[in-house]
Amino acid sequence: MKLIVAATITLPMLALGIGVAHADNDSDYINNLKSHGLSPTPGTSESQWEAGAIHAAHDICGLAAQGQSRDGIAAHYAAGHPDNGNTVRVTVDAAVATYCPQYW
Repeated sequence: MKLIVAATITLPMLALGIGVAHADNDSDYINNLKSHGLSPTPGTSESQWEAGAIHAAHDICGLAAQGQSRDGIAAHYAAGHPDNGNTVRVTVDAAVATYCPQYW
């Protein structure tokens, strides 16, 4: 289910062509997610999961740059995956803290 959330968050970001940030930020972000118990789902490699999570973070920051609130972004993604509300919240909070703290 975590992969579905990451894919749902990632697809709009890919359409926008948003790039990947500096490796140190990426490592910090992935470590933040892992510290909250997030990890690849069975059948997903570590590198696939990390790439999807990083893309999702950039999508989240793109939405924040457009003026959406943290709660609004989380609600948008949680609506499609209500059983993963905590995963969405952790992902949004980690993305904002790592890549775009200027928006909040």
